[in-house]
Amino acid sequence: MHFLAATVSVVTVFGESRVEEDYNYPDGTKGASKGDIANPIYTFVLSKIDKNWKISAIHITFIDSAGAQMNPIKE
Repeated sequence: MHFLAATVSVVTVFGESRVEEDYNYPDGTKGASKGDIANPIYTFVLSKIDKNWKISAIHITFIDSAGAQMNPIKE
């Protein structure tokens, strides 16, 4: 979690999930097949409103298998 101000924070979450069905990207290239393991990176922008933290924005970065092999951060 990185605070940009007292009421604004950015949070990055590294996830792992199993692909539930085949899908393609909007340009028609293959995204993934059912059963593949996906390792998306979620980025949340949080804003503190009336003493509560609310999600103001979300961005999901999908990492394909070729990109995952070049990941410099290993668990």
